[in-house]
This record gives sequence, C-alpha cells and structure tokens, in this order.
Amino acid sequence: MNICIGGELNGQIVEKVGFQFKVDPENDKSPIYFRQSVVLESELYRFWFSSTVAFHDAITTAENIVRRKVKI
Repeated sequence: MNICIGGELNGQIVEKVGFQFKVDPENDKSPIYFRQSVVLESELYRFWFSSTVAFHDAITTAENIVRRKVKI
C-alpha cells in the first residue's frame, strides 16, 4: 500500500526504498516519514507515518484503511 498518514503527503502513495524519508531534505522543519507495517489476517500492509502525527492516531488510521480494504 505505502500510503502516507499525516503531514503534507497524507493519503498519497509513495514508493520509496528504506525505512524513512524527508519530504524536503533541505528544510529542517520538514516532516520525516517512517515506514510502519500492519499485519491483518496474515497479510502485511506498509504505510508511511509522519513525524507530525501521534503514533496511536496513525496506527488507528492505518488499521481502518486495512479493514476497509479487507472488508471484515
């Protein structure tokens, strides 16, 4: 999936290699996105969580996206 949660790229799909990236490396205030995986029904889904969003909120959003996709 590689969907960004929070920050400037919220909702966008970003294909990147690695475990983190910065939207604007030249700007110290630019958010950093961290790769996070969610496992549901033995399926692995990947997301990018913005450093501007609380982890609990980001994981709740990711779980909701996965559950809608799987239609549990």
